Amino acid sequence: MPISPTPPAFHDRGSRCLIDHTPSGWQVFGHPLNDERHRYFAPRGMLHLQWWRSEPEVSLITPCRLTEGRFELWTPTRHVRCCCYNQLVRLMTKEFPFPPPPRHAMRRYEWSFVRVFEIGAVSREHERRSMALPW
Repeated sequence: MPISPTPPAFHDRGSRCLIDHTPSGWQVFGHPLNDERHRYFAPRGMLHLQWWRSEPEVSLITPCRLTEGRFELWTPTRHVRCCCYNQLVRLMTKEFPFPPPPRHAMRRYEWSFVRVFEIGAVSREHERRSMALPW
C-alpha cells in the first residue's frame, strides 16, 4: 500500500469519537451511534474500532469487511494488513518499543462497541422510536 506522512481518510480519527484511554497508552475510537456511517456499517459487517497512539503516530483498525477481515496498521512510514492478532504482535514487537493493545482489551471493546450492533443485540435509537407502540 502507498505510504503517506498523514493518515489516509480511513485512519483519520476525526471521523470517529473517543471511547476510552487505556492504561497501556492506546486510545480507542469508534463511530458515534447517531452517525450515518454507524447505521450503514453495522448491519453490513463493516463496523470497526480504531486504536491510536500519538507517540509515534500509530493507527490500528480492527478486522471488518472494509479491511477484508484483517487488522490494518498505519504509521507515517508503513501501511500493512495483518491476518491475525499473532501476526500483529510479531510485527509490532519488531517495529515499536511498545506492544499492540492487549488481546483481552481488544475483544472487550470489540464486543461492546461493534459485535452487539452487528448481531442486533442492541437496538439503535431510531429503531426504538420506530418500534414504539402508537398509544
